[in-house]
This record gives sequence, C-alpha cells and structure tokens, in this order.
Amino acid sequence: MSADWQTMHTLSGKEFLLQTDHPIKDWLDVYIPIDEQTKVRLSFEEAIREKKMFELEHKIIQADGAIGWTASRAVPLLDKDGNITEWLGAASDISARKKWEERLRQFNMLLEEEVRKQTARLKESHDQLQSVLDTSMMQCLFCRQ
Repeated sequence: MSADWQTMHTLSGKEFLLQTDHPIKDWLDVYIPIDEQTKVRLSFEEAIREKKMFELEHKIIQADGAIGWTASRAVPLLDKDGNITEWLGAASDISARKKWEERLRQFNMLLEEEVRKQTARLKESHDQLQSVLDTSMMQCLFCRQ
C-alpha cells in the first residue's frame, strides 16, 4: 500500500482475493463491500495518523465475488526521518470462523429464549403448587377448629 493508502501496489490473493500485479487506486471498491468501507477507511486513517500497525477484522469481497471475512494487518515502513513510505500487509481468511461465531450467536439466542420459556413454566408450576399448598393449609386450619 502507498503511504496514504490511496494506491494498492500489489496483492497476492492466493485464491482468496483477486490478485493484482499492478498498482490500483480503486482497491477499496474492488475488495471492500460498501457497508464496510467507512470502517476500513477510519481504521487505516487512524493507523496513518498514529504511525501504528493497522489491524482489523472486516468483510471482504473474495476472488469468487462472495462476501467473506478477513483479518487484515499492515505495518508502516518508515524512512530515516520517521515518515511513512509505504505499508506492508497481510490478510487472513477468517470466513469459516465468522460463520461459526454467527451460528453460535444464533444458538445462544435460541437457548436463552428456551431458558426464559422454561423459567416461566417453572414459575407457573411453582405458583400453582404454592396455591395448592396454601389452600391445603387453610383447609387444615379450618378442620382443626
């Protein structure tokens, strides 16, 4: 990446991402879904401003056109005066992990709903049992008198 992240110099996609052997300026539109572009842009702008490593998990447009997930990292290369000259980065495919995380999230939601329903049933049963006990105790008290 160029120092200002305006130009991607090259990318070896390894069947995960589209490969590019020449500099491209519209890399954000090629690789990042529109709904993720602001998040990615804000993250690399912060990395530029603070001259720190760029690190972000975000959606990506895969080589086959499908939307996947990546863990992107890039380190700034600095000249002798401390100015960024370019960025060297890597992207790891985390799509499978994100799918499992989503399945786990959905399962947890279902489980929490089932716990709520079961708790409500138990409370209802408890209340009914308490009512029967209260009635029985009252009858017992009246029987003794």
